[in-house]
Amino acid sequence: MKPQLEKMTVRTETIDGSLPVGYVPALIKIDVEGAEGLVIEGTIETISKCKPIVIFEHGKTSADHYGTQARHIYELLHNEARLRIFDLDGNGPYTLGQFEETHTRGDRWNFVARP
Repeated sequence: MKPQLEKMTVRTETIDGSLPVGYVPALIKIDVEGAEGLVIEGTIETISKCKPIVIFEHGKTSADHYGTQARHIYELLHNEARLRIFDLDGNGPYTLGQFEETHTRGDRWNFVARP
């Protein structure tokens, strides 16, 4: 039996535009089933300025639905926000090549980015 899909319209907003003035987050956790690129784009100013720990999921199967590439996530968090990326076992910091390879293999999908 094929699942029935229902299309919904929802209001969205960026974290950068939603946080109270002066608020400095220490931790941001992102688990949005493949849409992490969109979330990171919408909070990149906050991440770059405040340098919170960012725990995020980036799995191949879910990311493919949104066209989210490992390179884009890496460029945002590492190159733009100046954070280092580790897996939850503490391996890292990941280079771009290592992050892309891990994503392609699909053997890890939980990561942490931190100063």
